Amino acid sequence: MGELNDSACRHAKPAVKLYRMHDMGGLYLEVLPSGRKTFRLSYRIHGKQRTLSIGEYPAVKLSEARRTALDARMAIRLGRDPKGAAPAEDGSDRFAAVAQEWFKAQAIGWKETHASRVWSRVERFLLPDLGERGIRDVTPRELLEVLRKIESPDSAKRARVYAGSIWTFAVASDLAEINPAIGLSKAMPKASKQIPRPALSADQLPSFFGRLSGSQMDRVTNLSIRLLMHTAVRPGELIGARWAEVSGDRWIIPAVRMKMERDHIVPLSTQALALLRELKGLAGAGGRFADLKADTMGKAINKLMGTGIVVPHGFRSTFSTIANDSNLWNPDAIERQLAHAPRNKVRAAYNRALHLEERAKLMQWYSDVLDVAKAKGVLEAQKADPDILI
Repeated sequence: MGELNDSACRHAKPAVKLYRMHDMGGLYLEVLPSGRKTFRLSYRIHGKQRTLSIGEYPAVKLSEARRTALDARMAIRLGRDPKGAAPAEDGSDRFAAVAQEWFKAQAIGWKETHASRVWSRVERFLLPDLGERGIRDVTPRELLEVLRKIESPDSAKRARVYAGSIWTFAVASDLAEINPAIGLSKAMPKASKQIPRPALSADQLPSFFGRLSGSQMDRVTNLSIRLLMHTAVRPGELIGARWAEVSGDRWIIPAVRMKMERDHIVPLSTQALALLRELKGLAGAGGRFADLKADTMGKAINKLMGTGIVVPHGFRSTFSTIANDSNLWNPDAIERQLAHAPRNKVRAAYNRALHLEERAKLMQWYSDVLDVAKAKGVLEAQKADPDILI
């Protein structure tokens, strides 16, 4: 056995300077002042001294590091360098450099907003651990450990796809021999399936409006919830909305804030415009519709209705169900209003031209439906409390 044990690795504390805790056969644990601990193997081959990075502790356990070191020493005995070719002096074979070249090649066909999102994810999830590593040196096990550190399964899946694409580019460019991302999907947590958000049925709307009208919540939050219902937009699109986006009876949400990365036109009913006027009086003419945090409306609704009854995003489902069940409107117009635009560019352009006028009528109709539910709910609420506000 070597000098190291799990307890020594676990309790190794950072110092002012980097230090190493040696095991057997050139294996050691390197401890940085930041607290980062990495297993490395020092070895000599073809007359050159080299170092193989095995992985970070505790993601890589001591027993795993020893197995990897043993495999590497066997390769050395056979005359094979476990690290592969020597690194390029200009750093062009570092993961960060290869990722940048991959991104430049890919981004030519991407929209600016999409390209920005992709690179921000590469920077956030991959570069911190892999950026300075040689593109040839990363093993499937090491990449898997990097991906497993990502908390969200959905984000981890995206990072794996990006990593796989970067290594495919590297292999095609003769910068790497293998793609370590291949086959890792089976070893990663499953991405979450889309679960329908809690939403109100048409029959529940009067009760909701009755409680909303009698609520003591902040007026800006109250108005924002109503505006969300009268526009059927996503909560994030409302939270980030600015007065400059409103022109007459239309609210034009820029592509940079849209999930589908294209401008979205929201026809505003007379009720929605009235809500905006009151919000503007409270919030002022400059900046955003309302100074809300991401979870402000959700917390207010939970306090009003109880947890799990309805969430802000659920108002979109309520709109879709009521509009579709009425059989009064073209389903494509309803989908377009929800910004569920067709992927086909020709069909998407056709729908935009065809359905804007119909969507304006649809949203006015829906606001009238909500007003009927509100009047019924407030009437019931006023029987219990005559001071309820309309």
